[in-house]
Amino acid sequence: MRKVIEYRIDGDGRDSGKLFVITEMPSEQAFHWGMKALLAVMKSGIDMPEGFENSGMAGVATVGLKAISSLDFDTAKVLLDELMGCVKFAPDPNKLEVVRKIFAEDIEDPMTHGKLRMEAFKLHVDFFKAANPSK
Repeated sequence: MRKVIEYRIDGDGRDSGKLFVITEMPSEQAFHWGMKALLAVMKSGIDMPEGFENSGMAGVATVGLKAISSLDFDTAKVLLDELMGCVKFAPDPNKLEVVRKIFAEDIEDPMTHGKLRMEAFKLHVDFFKAANPSK
């Protein structure tokens, strides 16, 4: 069963209190996402351990968003937008049975986009970090 988390925006921003539901990608999609990310990072010239390209999402967990942030904008945007595809909006936080695709007007604070992508990334890689606490 895929992991699902509820993420409420905290703080003083315009989206404070809004609730989002983030669902883990299906395993094959997550593997392909990880491979796309790893290959893009490798093309960017960052030194990677030998055989790293075979590690999919687990490899991305090791490298983290820092490596993705080294990519050119267009490549990073594709990867980050795919993570955002895991996020849905709960228009009424008291009715979690009603979640829907995010519309542009649902997010008013630009920082919320980054927070949601970070939470989606963490949802996908926390499993690998838990399995290897030395990373």
